[in-house]
Amino acid sequence: MEKIFLFFLLIFHGGFSAVTRVHIHVNEKKRWGEAQMYCRQNYNDLSTISSTEENLRLQTMLGAIDNHAWIGMYRNGTVLDQFIWSDGDLKTNFYQWKSEQPDGKSRSQHCVEIDRTGWADYGCDEVLPFFCYLTLDRDNKTWEENSAVITSLVRNIM
Repeated sequence: MEKIFLFFLLIFHGGFSAVTRVHIHVNEKKRWGEAQMYCRQNYNDLSTISSTEENLRLQTMLGAIDNHAWIGMYRNGTVLDQFIWSDGDLKTNFYQWKSEQPDGKSRSQHCVEIDRTGWADYGCDEVLPFFCYLTLDRDNKTWEENSAVITSLVRNIM
């Protein structure tokens, strides 16, 4: 049975904003494209990170679970020095690249992995665990409806 670790601190950190992303670490190794498909089928998408605080939360999860994982950023196929988010979110200008990254050492480094020290471009055909996100929307759902989603996720991993 696959192990999925849910990170609920986002819900409680700084209050529950109108839309909250809950990040889920999927401890199953897949290529980036397979991970994206899995996240889109089971959650919203591969994780999008838009702040230092959010990045630190994912890095903290990695410290307890694994050393690196896919996130939803990838190299734009038409503009090779531009990276975009899998879910189409272009509103953020947040990046947490490691020193001398992205380096594009090989032409196949079009995907992005996160570890405890930052982000790096990485070959999309490598197999890694990954982060998905699920959006909880306070304005369009009651707390009970959002809680039911979380409870269902917890039951699925037990």
